[in-house]
Amino acid sequence: MSCRDIPSLEDSVLARKRLETVIDPFKDEHFKREESFYDESKVAEKAAVQNRFADFHVLEMRPKYLSERTGSYYNVKNGIYIPINIGILVPKTLDVKKPIPIHVKIHGGGFVTGYSLHQSWFAWHLLQSTKDANGIILAPDYRLMPEHDGQDIIEDIDAFWNIVRGDKEFRSPLSEDICKRFGTSEINLDWHKVMVSGESAGGFLAAYSGLTEQRENLTIRTVYLQYPMLKHYERNFPKKNAVKWMDDNDINNAKKEMGMANDMDISVEAVLTWHEKKSIVEFVENSCKEQDIQNAVLEFKAREENLEKDPAELALKWFKEKQLNEAIEQMRKDPRVEEIDNDTILQEGSLLKRMIDERSEDWIKHPRLIYMGTSVTEGEANELVKNIGDTLSRFRETKEELFVSQGRAPLRMATAFLLSTTKKWKKYFQNGKGIQDMLERLEPGDVTKGKYPIDNIKSPPILPDFVIFHGTADINCPIEDTKKFNKLLRQHNKDVKIYFEEAQGETHGFDYNYGAPGCTPYPQWLEKSRLQAEKSWIGTSEPR
Repeated sequence: MSCRDIPSLEDSVLARKRLETVIDPFKDEHFKREESFYDESKVAEKAAVQNRFADFHVLEMRPKYLSERTGSYYNVKNGIYIPINIGILVPKTLDVKKPIPIHVKIHGGGFVTGYSLHQSWFAWHLLQSTKDANGIILAPDYRLMPEHDGQDIIEDIDAFWNIVRGDKEFRSPLSEDICKRFGTSEINLDWHKVMVSGESAGGFLAAYSGLTEQRENLTIRTVYLQYPMLKHYERNFPKKNAVKWMDDNDINNAKKEMGMANDMDISVEAVLTWHEKKSIVEFVENSCKEQDIQNAVLEFKAREENLEKDPAELALKWFKEKQLNEAIEQMRKDPRVEEIDNDTILQEGSLLKRMIDERSEDWIKHPRLIYMGTSVTEGEANELVKNIGDTLSRFRETKEELFVSQGRAPLRMATAFLLSTTKKWKKYFQNGKGIQDMLERLEPGDVTKGKYPIDNIKSPPILPDFVIFHGTADINCPIEDTKKFNKLLRQHNKDVKIYFEEAQGETHGFDYNYGAPGCTPYPQWLEKSRLQAEKSWIGTSEPR
C-alpha cells in the first residue's frame, strides 16, 4: 500500500454534530489564546514559525490494523475499517546515503484534542534535532476522549508499534516513497535507533512506549518527555479566591513572600498588592469588564513604566487623555450606579474601586478557574460535563457509532479542561476498566499492568534513556508527578539513565518557539536536554 492509498472511512457526521452542539456553549474559539502557546504577534519572522514544516516533505499513511487483544480489525457500522493515521515528516535535506534514524512524536492534548500533524505543537527544537540527526518523524494519531477511553488510546498506540514493525504494510511502502522523492533506489531506515517524544499527554504514551515496546526488530533508545502528563489529569477548583485568576498556589506564593504560614488568613488587599506587582495590567483588564477599562489597559499596556501603577491611576490616566465625557456616559449605563459625574470618577478612582470590590466579593463566594481568558464556576463546569455525558449515553443507547481520532486545537481543549476540573477525566479514561496512569503502573513494579485488566507482562530488562524537562510553575501537569515517576522508575530498574531538567518559572506548553527564527534562543537547560537526547538516540550504531 502506498502512502496515498488511503482506505475510505465512514464518519458519523450526525453524531459528531450532536456532540458539538452540547459543547458549543463552552466553545474554544470564543476564548483568548493561552500565552503558553505561540503568539504570532510576538514572532519576528511570522512565516517561518507558522510554516514549521517548510523544510520537510509531509506524508501520511493510513494502514488498516488488527487488534492485538481481539484478533480482528477495528470497525464501525457496516464493517468499515478504521485506519490509524500516521503523519510522516521527511527533511528535504535528508542524506539518503547515510543511516536514517526514526523519531516517533506523540501529540498531547489531554487525550481529548490534538492530531498527528498539528504544526503549532511541533516544538522547534524537536524539528531541528531530527534534521541534525538525519532522521525522519513518524507521528501517530489515536482515538480521543470522551468518545473513547484509555483502553482505546493505549490499544491504538500498541497498534501503531505493531504497524511500524511490519515490512509489507509499512516499512517497504515508506522506503519506496522516500526513495522516489530523492531519486534513489535504496535507503537505510535504522529501526534500532528510535527516539520517542511526547509533550503533556503525549508524554504518557511516549513513556508507556519506552517501557513496553522493545522487540527484536525495533529498539527505542531514547524517550524524550516534555512536561509529561503521567497521572490522571486533574485540576482543582480553588477553595478561596481573592481575585479571579488566583488559585491556591498563587495565594500560597503571596503568603510565602510575605512570610506568612499557609494556614494564616490573608486579606484581599494583601493578595492584590502582591499580584499587582506581577501584572497590574492583567488585573485591570480581567477584573473590570467595562469596555472603557479595557481600552484604558490596551492604551497603556505596552508602556513599561505603567506596569506597577495602581489600577485606578492607570484607568484615570486614560480617562483624562481620552474622551472623558464619553467614558462617563458609558459608565452611567452600569445599573449599579445611580448617579455619576466627573468628580465621582476623579476622586481616587472610587467607582473603579467599587467595581473591583464587588467583583472580588463575588469571586470569594463563587471561586472560578480561568481557561484561555474566560472564567467558569464549579457549578457551570459540572453542568456542561453532565450535558456531554448525557449526549454520549444517548449515542450508546441508540447504538450510534462515534470515531474521533483528531482534534484541531483550540477545538476540544475546553472539553479537556472541563473533564479535569470536574474530576471526570479519570472516569472517562478508565470507563470502568481500571486503566492505570503511568505512576500507578510503576508503583507495583509492573509497567504494563492495567493495560488491559487481564495482562501482566514484564517490561524489557534494558530500558531506553529518559530525557525529561518540566516547568516548575506547571499547574496542568505538576512537576512533582514527574519527580515521582523518576523515583519509581529507578526503583523499577536501577540501571536506567534519567536526565532531568527543571525549567525554572516555566508553566505548560512553553517550549514550542525556543530557537525559532526571531524568537528566544535555546535556554541553557534546553540545549543541554536537546543534545543529550540526540546523543542517546544516535550515539552508537549497535542495537542494544
